[in-house]
Amino acid sequence: MTKTLIIIGAGSSKNIHKSFPTGIELAHFIDVHLISTKKTTNEPICPYISPMINEAFRVFKYNVNYLDVLIDKLKIELWAYTRKYDYYSYRTGADPISIDELISSKFGCDTDVYNLAKQCLAYHLKGQEDSYFDTVNETLNSNDLWVENIYTILKSRGATFNDIKNNLSVLSFNYERLFEYLSCKAINKLYNENVTELPFVNYMYGNFGSLKEVPFEKRNDSEIFRKYCYEKLNFIGERQKLNNKPNLDNYEKVLFIGFGYDKDNLTDTLTIKNVKTAQLIGMCRELDQFYSKIESDYKIKMVESGYKIYDFINGQL
Repeated sequence: MTKTLIIIGAGSSKNIHKSFPTGIELAHFIDVHLISTKKTTNEPICPYISPMINEAFRVFKYNVNYLDVLIDKLKIELWAYTRKYDYYSYRTGADPISIDELISSKFGCDTDVYNLAKQCLAYHLKGQEDSYFDTVNETLNSNDLWVENIYTILKSRGATFNDIKNNLSVLSFNYERLFEYLSCKAINKLYNENVTELPFVNYMYGNFGSLKEVPFEKRNDSEIFRKYCYEKLNFIGERQKLNNKPNLDNYEKVLFIGFGYDKDNLTDTLTIKNVKTAQLIGMCRELDQFYSKIESDYKIKMVESGYKIYDFINGQL
C-alpha cells in the first residue's frame, strides 16, 4: 500500500452535505445569530432569543449586560467584514474569507470576545453535524459515499485494516469531525471492526472534542458538548505556536481534497516549498487561472474533477 497523506478542507464536508458551510457562509451564520434581544418572558437560564447566545450564556456565565457588550463588539466587526467581502467578491473577486483570521486580528488581546467567537463557531459547526445526522437518518440526503470508497478501493487492492493504519494518514483543516465519523462507519462495515475514532485522522487546528469525548450524535446544546466546545480550537493567532506541523516527505503521495489552498496554510503550516520527494496532487473543479497559479507556484499537480471526489480518489489513491 502506498504511504499516503490525504489533506481535507471545508469543501470535503460541503461536498458530502450542503449544510456544512464555506468560510463566508459560516461568517454569515454567526453574524445572523449574534443578537442580544431578550425574551419577553423571564427565563434566567436562557434569556436570549438566539439559541447560540443562550448557549454562550450557559458556558461563560457572564452577567447579561456584560455579554451584550461582547456581542456588540463581535457583531460590529463581523458584519463589516462580511459586507466588505460581499462587495469585492461580486466585483473583483476576493480571497476566501477567514473568520478566525478576522477574530485574531481584531480581538487577539480581548480574551472574552475571542472566546465568545470560538464558542459561536463551535456551536454552529456542531450544529451542522447535528443537521447531517438528522437529515441522513430521515431522508438519506447525503453524498457521503466517496468516504467509504476510499476504504473500498484500498480493500480491493488487498489492504488490511492494519495496512491502512500504518500507511494512511488524514490531516483535517476542519474543526468538525464528519470525515472521521464516516470513516469509522465505513471501516466497521468493510472490516467488521468496532472503532469509534481513528488514530490516523488528525486535526491541524483542533476540534471540539474527540468522537469518544463528544459522540457525533450528541447535540450542540448538550452538557457533554458544553464541557469541551471551544477550548480546543486554534485560531490563526495561535497557529504560529503549533509544533505539530507535518513533514510531507514522510509520504509518497499527498492528496488535497476540498482544500482552499490558502497561501498561509501552504507556505507556513505545510511548508510546502520544502517538500523534496512527496508527490503532491490537488483536486480542483476546473483548472482556471487561480489553480494554474497554485500548480506553478507550489508544484502541486492539479486534477480537474468537478465535484466528483470519487473520480479523483479512484484515479489518484
